[in-house]
Amino acid sequence: MSYVLITTEQRGVYVGEIVDNRAPKSVVLQNARCCVRWELEDDGFLYLAVHGPEGVAQVSPEVAHLQVFGVCTIAECTKEAEEAWRAA
Repeated sequence: MSYVLITTEQRGVYVGEIVDNRAPKSVVLQNARCCVRWELEDDGFLYLAVHGPEGVAQVSPEVAHLQVFGVCTIAECTKEAEEAWRAA
């Protein structure tokens, strides 16, 4: 199961492993986190899918399952990003 970064209509940014994909209506993630705040300047949110949150973002604690509504994008994270998210 791949680790993904999801953005929503309400500008939410979430990461985790997809358990149930009914995008664009909703996606259920396991081992999910929310990007609470980030400062990426010109790099954009996909920086988080490539490099992870270290040094640029504040991250929520992990929850076992999270249903996210109003999905706009789903991006597969690199291994580097996944490791950084899990360590955050």
